[in-house]
This record gives sequence, structure tokens and C-alpha cells, in this order.
Amino acid sequence: IIYTINTGVNLFLVMMSILTLLMAPLLPLLISSVVILPFGNIFSRSSRRKTLILIFNVFILISIIAFQLFFGRYMEDPAKIQEIIMDGHLLELLGSSFPPSIWLTRMFMGSFVDAILFIGLNIVLFFLLRALARLFFRKSIHSFAQEGSIRVGDIYYKKRSQALQLIKRNILVILKEPMFLLNTGLSLIAPLFVFVMMLFTGEFSMDILDSAQLEPYILLILSAILISPAVIGNISATAITREGQSFWETRVLPISAVDNIKYRMITTVILNLSASLLLLLISIFILPITLKMLMLAGLFCITGTLFLATIDIVINIYRPLLNWTNPTAAVKNNLNVIYSMLIRVIIAGVVFLLYKAIPGFFVNYELSIFLASLVSIGLYFIVRSFVYKHGADKFNSISI
Repeated sequence: IIYTINTGVNLFLVMMSILTLLMAPLLPLLISSVVILPFGNIFSRSSRRKTLILIFNVFILISIIAFQLFFGRYMEDPAKIQEIIMDGHLLELLGSSFPPSIWLTRMFMGSFVDAILFIGLNIVLFFLLRALARLFFRKSIHSFAQEGSIRVGDIYYKKRSQALQLIKRNILVILKEPMFLLNTGLSLIAPLFVFVMMLFTGEFSMDILDSAQLEPYILLILSAILISPAVIGNISATAITREGQSFWETRVLPISAVDNIKYRMITTVILNLSASLLLLLISIFILPITLKMLMLAGLFCITGTLFLATIDIVINIYRPLLNWTNPTAAVKNNLNVIYSMLIRVIIAGVVFLLYKAIPGFFVNYELSIFLASLVSIGLYFIVRSFVYKHGADKFNSISI
């Protein structure tokens, strides 16, 4: 304030600018909440509500991406931008379709009238959201809390593999919750997703893959593609957290802590390697891959996946976080995921320092990938030994 007074800057304009920056995020949040609440009430009445939620989330995601791609291409054309500006009144053009945007802009410029309009709209939407919340939210929560229909039938006993049942249970925890399924699925196919987006935006061309300059790096590219699901999809970091209050089921089952932890890691490995296999099948058609490259990249992928799945479960054992209020808090708003990514950043930093210190060590890419695989499998056995010796005791002490 003293600086603005001494420099002659309009204090009112500064205060309006600060107010604008603080209030700008509120309007889209209020509008989206008002729109989504009725959908939540509709979905909660359906027996297929989880499927509907998943479809709705995917639809929203695709719509946002399509919107970004469309305007990204539009903004890449300088002629179109110049045409809009030269025709004049860019502000009015935007405001004609969404008047609050012009109110917000003029409010930033110090307009008191537009500030009243924008703040008034936020207040109206806030009270509308409160009214809708009372009408829909309680009904939705009540419907989601209800159990499904009880199946009536004969009871029979059949011996099944303990390993298969535990793996199946861990996978079903993900499949039956839309947020878990969406988060896991997107993280596993993220490289494919990015590749398709780059093709649509024109940032990447298939002709680049035929370049002779790219040929020496094919092994590195293939290795990075195959290991990416394990790097991005840190499933083990929330393997225990995802169960929430249902974790008591695990405690009453006649299964040792070592087996419980082991099959959680195996579930993560299965999911990651399944995504890696899909990426490999696609890579075979777009990259000039030799059998030797395939074996080396495959070895690196398997060993790296084993190590990352094991180190991530250590994080979750020491930070189980079972008392979450919504699925998003379990898999996204969770420091376990940050710690997991931090481990990957540290590994990348160590590799970078080695490259700077011993650049000649990385000249032979085949030898580098093979040695990285040996290091990964060595670290896997070290971490696994720690998990089975110390992590099992910590797992048994987890309280609900």
C-alpha cells in the first residue's frame, strides 16, 4: 500500500485487481457444482450408478480435451487471431457468449459497476448451490450408502486358489469404484494418450520415426515406453489406502501379512505389465524393433516394474490412510502419490548425475539398459527383503 501511494498508482485499481484474482476461480467452480449436483441425484437412483459415473467422467474428460485441441489449433493460426483483433472488440466477442467474462475483465480494470455485477452473480450462484445441495446432496449420499440387492440362492463351497482370489479381490477394488478405475486406467495408458494427442495437434508426425537420426535411440525410446506404466501408474502406493474402512476384511482373513503384501504387489505388476504389453504391441507396428531390442527393453521393463511396485508398497504400509471421505482423496489427494513420484525423480536425478560424471558409460545403450536391469532386480530383492522382514510387522499393526 505504501509503495502504491508513493509511486502514484491508483490504490483502488490495485485492490480491484487483487479482488479479481481472488474471485476469478469461484465462478467456474460454482457453475460446475450447480450443473453436477442434479446428475449426482439422477445417478444415485440407478442400479448402474457406478457405470454411469464412469461414463460421465470419461465424457467430461473427452469434452475438455476436445475443447483444448480445437482452440489449440485455432490459436495456432495467426491469421485467424489477427482477423478477430482487427474486426475489433475482442472483449465484446468473448462477452457476447459469456457476459461474466467481460464483467471480470472490466472489474480488473477498475469498473465498480462490473464488480457489483460479478460479485452479485457469485452470491446468487452460491445460494442456489446451497439450495440444490439440500435438495439433492442428502438424497445422493443416502442412495450411495445403501447396499445392493441381496442375492438369494444355494450356498456351496469350492476350493479355489488363494493367490488368484487375492489378486481378483485387489483388482475388483479398482474396478468397482469409478474413480479408482478412471485414475488407474488413465495412468496406465498415459503414454498412448499423449501420443494420440500429439498426432491430433500436429506436434508429432509418423514420418519422424523413419528418420535415420532416430535409429540409434530406438532402444531407449522402446525402453521408456514399456516402463512408463510403472513410472506413472504408482498403484502400489495406494494399494492399502483404496480399501478404506473395508480393510477389516483383510484382517479377519486367514492370510499371513507377507502373503497379503505379496499379492498386492503382484496385482500391481500384472496391471502395469498388461499396459506395457499393449504399448509393446503398438510399438511393434510403428518402430523398427529388432529381437535384441525387444529382449533388452522387456528385461528392463520387468525388472523396473518389480522394483517400483515393491518400493511403492513400502510407502503405503507406513502411511495406510484408511479414513478417507471420498475416493478422490484416496488416490489423488494423497501424499503417498507425491512420495512415490519423488522416488522416481530421485532415480532420474541419480542417472543424470552419473551421465554427467561418467558420460562414456552411457555410450553403449545396450550395455546401459542391461546394467540398469541388473541394478533394478538387485534393488527389488533388497526392498522385498525389507518388506517381508519389517513391513509385515508394520502391516499387522495397521489399525482401522
